[in-house]
Order: sequence, then C-alpha cells, then structure tokens
Amino acid sequence: MPSLQVVRQEEVDPAGLAADVLLVVLVTAELADPGTPAVPFGLTAAMARSDVGPSDVVDALMVLRDAMVEAGALDAASEPVPLIVGEPAVAALSLASYLRQLLDRAAAHTGAGRDEVAERALALVRSR
Repeated sequence: MPSLQVVRQEEVDPAGLAADVLLVVLVTAELADPGTPAVPFGLTAAMARSDVGPSDVVDALMVLRDAMVEAGALDAASEPVPLIVGEPAVAALSLASYLRQLLDRAAAHTGAGRDEVAERALALVRSR
C-alpha cells in the first residue's frame, strides 16, 4: 500500500509565502469581525503550505508592509513601522491586523480597491 510522504522545502519561496499571507489579509479584510478565527487559521495554513514557522510569516508580513506602502503611494517616512515584540506567533497575528488596516489606508489613498492594491504589492514582492 502506498504511503503518504511529506516533502519539505529546503528553501522558503518568499513570494509564495507572501501571496499566501496576503490572501489571508485580503479575505479577512472583507469580514466584519476582525477577531474572527480566520486569521490564525489562515496563517497556520500558510505556514503549513510553505513548511515555515511563525518567524518566517513575520518576515513575510514585513516585506508585504513595505510593498503595500509603495503600492498605495503612502509616505514611507510617516507610515508607522510596527513594533515586533513577544512570541513570533503573537507578533504574526498583530502584524496581520496591522496589514489589514494598512491595506484599507492604501486603497483609500489611491482610490483603488483592496484587491488592486494587494495585486500591486504582490507584484512588487515578486520583482525583488
């Protein structure tokens, strides 16, 4: 009988992880309740899919933050940089919430929809 084997990546695909994390932010941005369990479940799924830990998700969220500031034509000098403290899993949840708010600000600033700003940000991540 064939057995199921887990194939582990030797290297993390930063753009792939960023896309997974951005999808979580986009989906949860549409939800009325920001405290929904969709965020931790989505981030857990992104970690499992990319075979990474919470600190890698924190790194991906920070890369997305920089790309979203640029994609939203926001002033990088005046946009707050999130403070990362505590356990990486808790920091990832906090950063996802921050990124959700940043996505709204970027969309409002450009007059574009969240999806369009997210696509621009992801294109910037992929180009780096």
